[in-house]
Amino acid sequence: MKKEAFTLLELIFVIVIIGILSGVAVSSFKPHHLRNDVNFVLMKLEQTRYKAMGYDKSLSSDINYSIGCISIDDLNDTNGTTTKSKPYTFYSQYSSDSSSPQIICFDILGKVHDGTKDDNKTTLSSLETSDLNLTYTYRNKEGTLLIDHLTGNIRTMIEN
Repeated sequence: MKKEAFTLLELIFVIVIIGILSGVAVSSFKPHHLRNDVNFVLMKLEQTRYKAMGYDKSLSSDINYSIGCISIDDLNDTNGTTTKSKPYTFYSQYSSDSSSPQIICFDILGKVHDGTKDDNKTTLSSLETSDLNLTYTYRNKEGTLLIDHLTGNIRTMIEN
């Protein structure tokens, strides 16, 4: 007897295998909002730091003190809106301790300064004395950016 078609059992097995594979594929394409938010903030901080390292604020002619500084408001968007000035939508919530500055500045060496002191001037009195922690939370998971106050290096830690 010649077999010219698939049996119903074989077709059901193929459909089950395709269903399992598509379920795995769909779950792997879910957006990772927390990781995206932390990486966006990391990129903005690194961009600000590199601008500051190329701009010496100690020179006396035509100093722009806003170069090398970024506001905490620019690093998070609590409304979740996307505008032309803020093209990225945040999904996670920002939280920090009360000692964190509202404006983070970097000097020519990449060290961290409190921009709210001395109007964004990177003076010895505005130099940070402890590491800064910027924490973002999304669906009970935390992503932290740790800024080393001595070197200005930024590390990310994302809870899995």
